[in-house]
Amino acid sequence: MSSFVQWIANLFKVTVSSTNQEPHRHSTDFQLNQDQIPLTYAEAMKLLLGGHSGIQAWNRYVSSGGTIPSLRLANLSETNLSHVNLSKANLHSANLREANLEGADLEHANLNLADISFANLRKTRFVYATMNFANIRGSDVNSANFTHADLSEADLSETNIALAKLTGTNLSDTELPSTHTIENPT
Repeated sequence: MSSFVQWIANLFKVTVSSTNQEPHRHSTDFQLNQDQIPLTYAEAMKLLLGGHSGIQAWNRYVSSGGTIPSLRLANLSETNLSHVNLSKANLHSANLREANLEGADLEHANLNLADISFANLRKTRFVYATMNFANIRGSDVNSANFTHADLSEADLSETNIALAKLTGTNLSDTELPSTHTIENPT
């Protein structure tokens, strides 16, 4: 049995046999072992692509101090990542096109050159995120928080940034919507 399968089994207190039988769930309580092994890229992707239960396991891993592997070039397009904690994650050049990131935490994340176009970014936290040359075109940024984020040379065309929080945001050479209104940026 792989260490990843054993780790997931421990997360959910599941007994996994070496046969192909369904695991027996003892409890939905989540407890991490103190001797966490850092996730590999493949293990991280399994959790992030694993639906609601995968996101819950991911968030518990991160909140317990687990190390996030580099997600550079990750393909998470059309994935439901609502309320995921990706703070400090390296998502350089990642594909998040049409992803649901509503309520996600991407504080201090590296999203340089990422494709986040046509995504649901409602209430997403991008505080201090670096998003140079990111493609955010056509995304829903209603109530997104870009406080102190670096959006230099990003593409925000076809977005309505009127309700996004942009306090201290670097928008130099950013492609803004042709009819943009920035109401109170504080």
